[in-house]
Amino acid sequence: DPGEPYTETIRARRAVGWSRGAQVYELIAPTGESYVMLSYAQTVEPDFGVGQLETLGAALALPDGWTYGSRTLQHEVNFTAQTPHVELRDERGNRYRRWMEGGPEDR
Repeated sequence: DPGEPYTETIRARRAVGWSRGAQVYELIAPTGESYVMLSYAQTVEPDFGVGQLETLGAALALPDGWTYGSRTLQHEVNFTAQTPHVELRDERGNRYRRWMEGGPEDR
């Protein structure tokens, strides 16, 4: 069960990372917490693809104060296979992982 959209859940996952210069997509909570997209779902819109991620925010029913955006990383970012970590999903089933304490250096 993925839980309610925009609600944090604790998950055990493998290590993931992004190279310097990678384009990432994020949800930003009103508290300033940032969640980087791990994967996008095609259950709501089967033809949805990477090229549509830039404008995904317009299709989301974000809670008050939340924003969706993208940026290019200025530094390499790696998440270790730490357990647990915090994850959430949007209403379309896209998965996001909360940045580590303090976020990436270029945040």
